[in-house]
Amino acid sequence: MKKSKIIGLSLISALLVFSLTNVSHAAAPPSYVGIDIGDSYTWIATANMANINSSAISIIGAENWTLTYNMLDELVFNATAIHIGSLLAGGMKASITNFTDEMEIYPGISGVGVFAEMNISYVPDVWVPMIDDSYPAFMIVDPTDMNETNYFMMISNPLFLPLGINFGQMASWITSNITGLEPIYNNVTITGLSNGFRATVLGSFLEWALANLFGAPFPVTNLDDVVVEVTWNSNGVLSSASLKYGGLTLVTAELLGAGADEIPGYLLPVFLGVGAIAIIGTISIIRRKKRII
Repeated sequence: MKKSKIIGLSLISALLVFSLTNVSHAAAPPSYVGIDIGDSYTWIATANMANINSSAISIIGAENWTLTYNMLDELVFNATAIHIGSLLAGGMKASITNFTDEMEIYPGISGVGVFAEMNISYVPDVWVPMIDDSYPAFMIVDPTDMNETNYFMMISNPLFLPLGINFGQMASWITSNITGLEPIYNNVTITGLSNGFRATVLGSFLEWALANLFGAPFPVTNLDDVVVEVTWNSNGVLSSASLKYGGLTLVTAELLGAGADEIPGYLLPVFLGVGAIAIIGTISIIRRKKRII
């Protein structure tokens, strides 16, 4: 069975197990869980439109940037049924309501299911339920059970990670998996930070991808590297994310402080912006060509 199918079955199986297990009302969650019942978290993002527009226009010109934006808008709409413009005034909020008992969710892997109410916002202070707490919304696994073949279970929900992660080790695991995927090879570098990761995508690779995988209707040359950095706080909660091109910060995302949960921001799935769409699209096309599900 292909690794990708094993990954999908593992995650589905784990969530099914959690949906049938007992809910812990009194016992504290395991020590590798940094969040608690009653915690509420809100994330916002800021797009530096001046940097985005100037970078895009310098690369492909104003006319082509308009064409590119329309292409990206179509990609996002096909994937989410939402236009990019509608995503530029939203936010995401998660409120923790309960935990399951700790249990073996997959052979050799222990963890807990987390019940949470998750909401998104497209307009200021109007929150729409995305996930209720009828069933566990996500899982947090014991990091000591992780290795190069199952680490994906630890980052299946990047909003909340277990405590005690060795990000340097995980960066090595991720690298060993993606460098063998044609044509990524060594075009993407993953670096472990003390509290997160940094991913660097070579500009030359993006040029190749745009020309050969996306069929860009105009030549794109002399691209700079794209750098994405993601960090988590001491409780394992997503703290910040940023995307830079040519040293300029295009998009930043951050966790709001306590008591500021009504400030609107940007929807998390578009935090990584143009660079992430290119990367995700590249991987998707590669997987389809190789018939990887």
